[in-house]
Amino acid sequence: MFGYIKLDKKCSKSIKIIFKKNYCVLCRSIEQNYGQLSRFMLSFDVTFMMILFSNQHLLESVEKVHCFKNRKTFKTLCSNEIIKKCAALNLAMAQAELLDHINDDKSFLAKTLLFIYKRPFRKVKNEYPDMWKRLMESYSRFDEYEKANRPLEDLENLFSDLITSIALKDFNIKDIYTLRILSYVSKWLYFIDACDDLDKDIKSSSFNPLKKYESCHKLFCENYAYISKHINEIKNGLSIENIPDANRYVVNRIVFWGLPESTLKVIQRKTNDFVC
Repeated sequence: MFGYIKLDKKCSKSIKIIFKKNYCVLCRSIEQNYGQLSRFMLSFDVTFMMILFSNQHLLESVEKVHCFKNRKTFKTLCSNEIIKKCAALNLAMAQAELLDHINDDKSFLAKTLLFIYKRPFRKVKNEYPDMWKRLMESYSRFDEYEKANRPLEDLENLFSDLITSIALKDFNIKDIYTLRILSYVSKWLYFIDACDDLDKDIKSSSFNPLKKYESCHKLFCENYAYISKHINEIKNGLSIENIPDANRYVVNRIVFWGLPESTLKVIQRKTNDFVC
C-alpha cells in the first residue's frame, strides 16, 4: 500500500484522536475478519477512505479490546458493514500491489507475501467478488498502459477512476463532493508514489512515467512547478464548505495540510532537505 495520506504534525489533538480511532477500528476489523497477520497490511490511505465512506456516529457503538501493539492500552472499537468492507478493500489493494510488483520486477518478497497471505486474499475474493474483480481488472489495465508507455496523466486518471468507481459501486457513495475529493486525492497519490519510486525504478529498469526527468533530484529541483501543480489542483478544486459534514475537519486537515506535508517529506528525503 502507498501510505502517504496522513495528518500533518501540527493538527489538533482532537483531530488526531478521531483519525487514530478510525485507524484502530480498521485494524481491528482486519484482524477479526482476516486474521492477526493481516493487520500488517493496514493502510493510512484506506483509513482516509473509511472516514469519507462512513459517519462519525457509526463509531459510537463500542467495545473495548486490547491493542495488539500495546497490551496495556485499550482501544474503543466497533464494527459495521462499511468498516468490514473497508477491511476487505485494504487487503484487496494490498494483493493487487503485490501482483503489480511481481509483474514489474519479479519481486521475491512480493511472491513470498502473496503466498503467506493467500488465505485472507482468497476470502476477500469470495466475500466481495465484484470489488475484487474491479480492482484486478484495473490493475491489468495498468499493465497495458505501462507497456504502451502511456503518460502520467493517463495513469493518474486510471487510478482515480478505479477509486471513485469503488466508492460509487461498492460503497454506494453518490455525493459529488466526496467523489471529487477521492478523484483529486487518488491522482495525487499515484503521482507522489511515482515520484518516490523514481530513482529505484530507474536503477531496476522498471516502468515509471516520470523517467524522462532522469532522477528525483532533477525532477524536484528543476521542475518544482510540476510538483506544485498537483497540490494547487487540490486547493483550487476543493473547499471545506463542500466536504460532507461527517468528519469534515479531519478530511479538511488531511487534504489541505497533510498532503502538502507528505509531498514535502518525499522531496526532502530525495533531495537532501531540498538543497538544489
